[in-house]
Amino acid sequence: MKLRLISLIFTSLLFFACQSDTDKETEVQRGSVLSEEVFTNLLLDVQLLEGHLNVNRVNQVFIMDSANNYYKELFDRYEITFETYQENLKYYTAKPLVLQEIYKKVEDKLVLKERLYDSILIDRPAISPINKNKLLNILVKDTIMVNLILDTATSYLTIKDSVFNYYTDSILKDSKTNVASFQQSFNVTTHKPPMFRLFKPELKNKTIEIKED
Repeated sequence: MKLRLISLIFTSLLFFACQSDTDKETEVQRGSVLSEEVFTNLLLDVQLLEGHLNVNRVNQVFIMDSANNYYKELFDRYEITFETYQENLKYYTAKPLVLQEIYKKVEDKLVLKERLYDSILIDRPAISPINKNKLLNILVKDTIMVNLILDTATSYLTIKDSVFNYYTDSILKDSKTNVASFQQSFNVTTHKPPMFRLFKPELKNKTIEIKED
């Protein structure tokens, strides 16, 4: 994450280096400047989002298809637009000392989150992959999840995130598996476009089979 943070710093600085300080100041509309605290939190979320897209990268087409939706959701949460985000990058790039301090805070928060994540991993349950038939049997129990997976208008990453966020250890308890095992099995079974395309009709057929029984 530190490398991506450094990359973002240099990308921002190089992109705006050719502009004068005056130009950068005047291009930012009044009222659109985010406070240092809000801008710090925004950059942190951007880093976490980019980290998520990279760690879970399974296919570049899927990434490009869903990235805009992820960023739009992030900017909506801050009640800003992508243009406002760019304007703030310009504004704070014109204040290198302030920007340096902001990035230092972002880096510290990223390190803290990594430590917390590492401590959580220590207590994760053992991963015992489940076969595809059992995976299908788990999914067909929930109509909402079935409809989501079969929805051709929804990108793979959006589907995957929704599925992963929905299934918890308590929901999977009756199926005698856990979140780690379920997620790994879902990844292995669907992570390539041809595999996901084959998985969807299998899920549909399994749903029909259950209804007929």
